[in-house]
Amino acid sequence: MKNRINKLWSLMALVGLGLVASCGSEDDETPAPAAPTLTVNASGGTGSGTDITAEPGDEITFSWDASTPGGFNVLRVTGLTPVYEQTRNDLGLDAGATSASASFSVPVTADLVGSVVTLDFLLVDDGNLQDAETWTITVESPSARAYTAVLLSAPLGDLSATSFFSSSTGMTYSPTDVTGTADPISATIDFGYYYGVDDNASLASPEAYSVVGDGAFSAQVAGWTVTNSISFRSTNITSEEFVVISSWADIDGAFDSGTDENQVISDLSVDQVIAFETDPGKDGGSKRGVIWVKAITPGDGVSGEIEIEVVVQEDAN
Repeated sequence: MKNRINKLWSLMALVGLGLVASCGSEDDETPAPAAPTLTVNASGGTGSGTDITAEPGDEITFSWDASTPGGFNVLRVTGLTPVYEQTRNDLGLDAGATSASASFSVPVTADLVGSVVTLDFLLVDDGNLQDAETWTITVESPSARAYTAVLLSAPLGDLSATSFFSSSTGMTYSPTDVTGTADPISATIDFGYYYGVDDNASLASPEAYSVVGDGAFSAQVAGWTVTNSISFRSTNITSEEFVVISSWADIDGAFDSGTDENQVISDLSVDQVIAFETDPGKDGGSKRGVIWVKAITPGDGVSGEIEIEVVVQEDAN
């Protein structure tokens, strides 16, 4: 009987030790830190969510916030050149920092038109726990500005004919409009119209007017502060193709496919389509455009004129 009692006490003691050991192991466990959380916001361009649409000249600014209970280690963004990376040391944070934030900007350049830039954000904490987001920037070509029903008259000896055109303003000007004001009109003008005995219907840069030997011709730009150059190119574009040209990229394609670059383009015909590039020294830099010849009234006097439509790399109306 005594042996049975001793065995029972021994068994109870072992169970008790097991319980104590079990309780002790639970108290010694440290909960793993929560996983990190990344929050990204963007400004610039258009779109919703993580999909942005942008045009050349835009700048997209990304701001990010990291919650890192396990200690901030690094935020890395791939898809950029160079890769954007911010470590704890880069941000001047102490080891074990539980939060971090910063921002950076992505300039949208013309060479990105037609592409989709994918940015992969990766947040890593000191325990190698991670959170990630993916953003896209779809780069579209800007819409071009269109001018319709532009009428240019053949030059007159009294300098009153509206023979000149500015693709910056979309307005036509006579030589007296230019010299009769203190406004810097001449710096905006890209080309003029004339009807020559041999050249027939023609367009020419102000610079071409100024260097020609014919005094009556050069008199059209006499006294101008600036006489811009221009580069015309002949194209094989049809009038049907012209009417669907609507973006800066469309215009680049038209100009790049053109031939016979010159500051004067002569013997024009109805439905002919011409590409051009403005003076690189012009305010705002060189711009490209396309001209459609809609109608010509032959003659170098009061009745002579040309009707054109112009699409140019300016902000759309």
